Amino acid sequence: MALLKFNNAGISGMAACVPANTIHNYNYTENFSAEEAKEVTDKTGIMERRFALPGITASDLCYAAAEKLISDLNIDKSEIDLLVFVSQTPDYRMPATSVLLQYRFGHSMQTMAYDISLGCSVYVYALSVVYSIMEKSGLRKA
Repeated sequence: MALLKFNNAGISGMAACVPANTIHNYNYTENFSAEEAKEVTDKTGIMERRFALPGITASDLCYAAAEKLISDLNIDKSEIDLLVFVSQTPDYRMPATSVLLQYRFGHSMQTMAYDISLGCSVYVYALSVVYSIMEKSGLRKA
């Protein structure tokens, strides 16, 4: 088993943003039969899904969550050294969504920005990548 240990990096806060449009899984029969939808709901315990309305992108949700986090932690955006966008559903194939967010936040070109897309394990993987970069480079805020 791989074990990673980081001494000089940590999480100061978290924020989330989810789409407002909610669909109960029992009613999610566009792609599944009613029986399949009920079976998945009963087995997982997940009662509803959230869907973004047309025109809402992953970066829109990310931007809203990041703005809340930046405000809550009273962070100066110019102090952010690294921006990593983690998703299985980027806005486009190219350019990277992180670069779009870098521009939207008004970060300088000196801010490192890149995407990581890996599936279910992406969150843990991204944390290890970000921690490694911060610990080895001396970057302070990501």
